[in-house]
Amino acid sequence: MSSLVLAKQSSDLEVTMKNMGHAYKQAMKSQSQQDLVAQIDEFKKHLLISKQHTFTAKLQDESQQGLNKVLNVIDTSKLLAEQGKLAEAKMRLQEIDELRKQYHKLHEPPSIWDLLFGN
Repeated sequence: MSSLVLAKQSSDLEVTMKNMGHAYKQAMKSQSQQDLVAQIDEFKKHLLISKQHTFTAKLQDESQQGLNKVLNVIDTSKLLAEQGKLAEAKMRLQEIDELRKQYHKLHEPPSIWDLLFGN
């Protein structure tokens, strides 16, 4: 039963992350202040949901640290967007993609070579 719960949590997190990705893409395409702020709010809603996920004990702290860094970027971007600085807000949002790449590496399964010969 425990593995079913973990599988559901993993599936839920995957859906939430896809929703975050969609909101990110829409924010980057935004042409108006109102639309950009709305997409940032949508992204933040999904980010806060993902922060409630229970990661493996080994990755819990690092995963939450990464999500907190993204939250800081989101908050700064929203402030810039609300000030009418759309280009600056979008430039700041680009940091999220780098953070995504960095923290997704933590969750990648080990390669066959890592399994055979150790890490």
